[in-house]
Amino acid sequence: MAVRPSAHPPRRRAVEHVARALVLVSAVVWCGAVLRILTHPGHTGFVEGLLAAGGWSLSLLPVHCTPRSRRGGERED
Repeated sequence: MAVRPSAHPPRRRAVEHVARALVLVSAVVWCGAVLRILTHPGHTGFVEGLLAAGGWSLSLLPVHCTPRSRRGGERED
């Protein structure tokens, strides 16, 4: 079986792996803060509240939108 060359250089793949790991760790920390607030409402601290509010406010941003010039596939009307 022949090995196909990768479309991305090794450094870019490493950066993508680190970015994905950071996103995963951030999601786990945010979920932990929210679960702690839900399970122990009177015993949570300021940090848990900040993490939960910060994660929720980030979800309101349209991060999936890109400028028209950077889109891969343009639709023809």
